[in-house]
Amino acid sequence: MKKKIIIFIAVIITIIVVATLTLTNMFTKGVITGKLYRVDNVYEEIYNMVIAERNGAETVLTTSIEGSEVDYDFGCFEQVNIPVNEEYAVVLSFVNQDELGIWIFENNNFENNGISRKSSVYVYNYQSNTLYGNREEAHLIEVFISPYFSWVGTQEKFNLDNHGNYTFVYTEYPLSHNGY
Repeated sequence: MKKKIIIFIAVIITIIVVATLTLTNMFTKGVITGKLYRVDNVYEEIYNMVIAERNGAETVLTTSIEGSEVDYDFGCFEQVNIPVNEEYAVVLSFVNQDELGIWIFENNNFENNGISRKSSVYVYNYQSNTLYGNREEAHLIEVFISPYFSWVGTQEKFNLDNHGNYTFVYTEYPLSHNGY
């Protein structure tokens, strides 16, 4: 009788462990929430904040600068819009399934009679721990990451001197990761 009880308990524990690992994608990303569990760098920190904004919670992304907003089209999350300063606006969205897309638009640099703005594009892939960009990383740090650290203060584990563990790859087409 004791053997049957021990086997039954072992089966139940195994089922619970397998279910937990399945629902958390081996503790990397939650299936239900979409949140990254092991945050290795500032881009994963921002990824989780965009997830929170998508789910209706306010973060420093929308509360630090007046005019920042979350854009929903037909009830579906599209992007987070941040007017960083008079020169630049940043748009955060998800691309290629679940990569973080970061667009930096120059507010005062119009082409084609004011129809389009010059932009820089960066894409962070949490699975490969890689940031792809069509402009040098220093531009992203100057325009967006530096102000971001001033918004979060010392409450996060990364700072301007320590962005965490990731690789930057310059590529002409960051959305498709070609050119590297």
